[in-house]
Amino acid sequence: MSKFMLDSSEESYVEPQVVEAVKVLQGKGYRVGSLAGSAGSPEEGKQAIVFEYPKAQPGKNFFEAGVLERLRSLGVREYSGGQHVGTIGFEFNFDPKDAPSLARKWMEIAEVLPEVGP
Repeated sequence: MSKFMLDSSEESYVEPQVVEAVKVLQGKGYRVGSLAGSAGSPEEGKQAIVFEYPKAQPGKNFFEAGVLERLRSLGVREYSGGQHVGTIGFEFNFDPKDAPSLARKWMEIAEVLPEVGP
């Protein structure tokens, strides 16, 4: 894992395959949490990311249905249980033999997520 400063007050670890996607997400207004990369045991081939969604409102979906449908079509699952209010996570599984495709997959996810306006 590589060390990647997310802001001046918090440090986090973002794995190399996720770094460029994290930069895109930050440019869109998301604040990436402490998880961006491998999750679980390596043989599971699971990747995950958790971030704050500044426009979160209690009881409302974070994103329009179309955004979630596009993510699901990429094989990405949303989860929000067990996290702080206003945070969201996404995860997906991949074939560990196809690791070179990971950076591309992360960029697809970053491109699908909309900008967070003021």
